[in-house]
Amino acid sequence: MTAWVRVLEAGEALSGEEAWQVAMLAARDAQIQLAPPALLQVRFSLLPDTAAFTGRDKELDRITTVVKRAAAAGRLVAIDGMPGIGKTTLAIHAAHVLKDQFPDRQLFINLQAHTPGQEPLTPEAALAELLTAIGVEASYLPPGLPGRTALWRDRMARQRALLVLDNAAGSAQVIPLLPGSDSCLVLVTSRRHLGDLPGAVVPVLLEVLAPAEARELFVRLAPRATADPAEAVTELVQLTGCLPLAISLLARVYARQPSWSLADLTAETRTSLLTVVVEKDSVAAAFDVSYRQLNRRQQRFFRLLGLHPGVTIDPYAAAALAGVSLREASRHLDELQGESLLIQVGYLRYGMHDLIRRYARDRAAAGPAVGRNQALERLLDYYQYASALAEDLLTRHTHATAGTMPASVPAAVPSLTGHDHATGWARTERTNLLACLDHATRTGRHDRVIALTANVAALLRLDGPWADALARYATALRAAQHLGDRPGQARILSELGTVQRFTGDYRDAVENLNEALHHLVT
Repeated sequence: MTAWVRVLEAGEALSGEEAWQVAMLAARDAQIQLAPPALLQVRFSLLPDTAAFTGRDKELDRITTVVKRAAAAGRLVAIDGMPGIGKTTLAIHAAHVLKDQFPDRQLFINLQAHTPGQEPLTPEAALAELLTAIGVEASYLPPGLPGRTALWRDRMARQRALLVLDNAAGSAQVIPLLPGSDSCLVLVTSRRHLGDLPGAVVPVLLEVLAPAEARELFVRLAPRATADPAEAVTELVQLTGCLPLAISLLARVYARQPSWSLADLTAETRTSLLTVVVEKDSVAAAFDVSYRQLNRRQQRFFRLLGLHPGVTIDPYAAAALAGVSLREASRHLDELQGESLLIQVGYLRYGMHDLIRRYARDRAAAGPAVGRNQALERLLDYYQYASALAEDLLTRHTHATAGTMPASVPAAVPSLTGHDHATGWARTERTNLLACLDHATRTGRHDRVIALTANVAALLRLDGPWADALARYATALRAAQHLGDRPGQARILSELGTVQRFTGDYRDAVENLNEALHHLVT
């Protein structure tokens, strides 16, 4: 009698997992074949490929290259990107392209991380689904995760199999499901960056389609659009931000509304794209799932980002907007990028897809107006303060060109240590500074218009275009005249005259410079 059988006969208390492992070892010692009855096995469970698959040539090449590697290099591909970007579509298409190279099995499982109304599958539940699919009877499943993982890897050893793990919540959910065999290819999709996956993982970060690909996808899904002008189709897909989910939804609407013209669909899209519903699908619903998985502080931070007049943000501006510390802002930005709600467009600089920004702004609009206004005031204070620092460095601190500071000092601002540093900061933030200036103009904030215009004067002189500078000075001059701000008028007239001199308009330059002097001495 073996030691394992004696342990069993002694009736020692064992956990469920330990008891199952002991039973397996005892059966092996006794040469008892502990195998389930013959069951039907699933060898192919991939979702259907889409006939309208468009673009993604670079990403497909990256995935197929993995298959050509030596076995020791590993065959694990992690596809991530924002909601609606087409991660599942790419994984399924790639699986169909490669299925003949993995003839034993081609399996698909939805891990439900971002499935509306569903909780993410636990690794134990996912393994139960996979094991029963390959023929293990449910009653023979080990009770715990280690036993199920071991059985799964044992059954998949030496199989040439392809596995699609779709909609993953994180690395901890995925790792127990990896077959552990280099003869298998695993494609994982997730909205999150799965940075803890083991081995030589090949990352594939999906971006929006190129405009030509977006137009092609719409026409392939809605063939009657071939009769429409290409420019009209281009205008429509540009409203979607070239997001595949949004394009496919609009194509399905166009297909089911034969009385609509493309102009009708475009008009509808401008006002209600996020809420366009086809069966149960909508762009907003795709974003909702990710939003609901954020904690309350993350949700608030995300909503406020939607209020930013510009298109990119760094931790300093984000901290001012949300009224939090620089460290907390940095952490939230990193977390939202991890959820694919933000895109890192440069070092510590983040952007949003147009539709996600629109979604965040709509979420913010549902809250109290006071909170929104306070957040924007903090942001404008930050840009006015930081741009004043930069202006002082760019103009060598001369009194006539000193930057205009706000009444409130932001808690955190970048350290601008010299002319070159200030120039780099101003050029990086140019789009945001001008967007804030435009926001102040639209909302009638004359004091902000004067201050922000003055604080970008050196940048406009340096980089132009001078025609744009002249138009902005004219707007700021009207604002200063409206407030009766004589120092402000002097500053703007001085800048106006300087740029007119650059353009060769010497007569108007002399007139405006003289008037600026008049405002200073009277």
